[in-house]
Amino acid sequence: MESFRSILLIVTICIWVVWALLVIINVIVWINDNLLCNSGNSYTSKVPNTKLIQETINYTKPILERNRIRKFPIYKVYYYKHKKYLGLFNGGIVIYLKSNTDIPTLVDTTLHEIMHYIQSQSNKKFNLYEEYTRTYGYYRNPFEVESRQFAAEHTPGCLEYLVSRNLIITQQI
Repeated sequence: MESFRSILLIVTICIWVVWALLVIINVIVWINDNLLCNSGNSYTSKVPNTKLIQETINYTKPILERNRIRKFPIYKVYYYKHKKYLGLFNGGIVIYLKSNTDIPTLVDTTLHEIMHYIQSQSNKKFNLYEEYTRTYGYYRNPFEVESRQFAAEHTPGCLEYLVSRNLIITQQI
């Protein structure tokens, strides 16, 4: 009987721990969705998306200079939705406009691809990109991890820059 009570107590504690972890995860997701991602703002463009892409690239000028990169990347815009990609880097930046459903996503995608441009210009190991993808998978490829972090770090500032240039307007939702 004592053994049964011990097992019941352990199971009860485990259930409470799992429940607490689920609550914590839900709070983190809520914070991410409501406070970190666009701060509850919606954006409307006052200019064509191609201009937003160009201005996002212009926003990175100080970052490029810090990395001793003198030229802006070459970029190309496609107006259709790609089945798999929002954008890509193939020596130049490619953005698929219809794949980017809103302004923050378009800015994030552009910044992500700019980081690949920076990597290609400043990291001698960038030629190992495909090998890293085979070894670690796309998501854990160190170049992809760095590009996602770069975009996440710089998207809020770039959105503020675009607002300050009167290219987009922000609306509380």
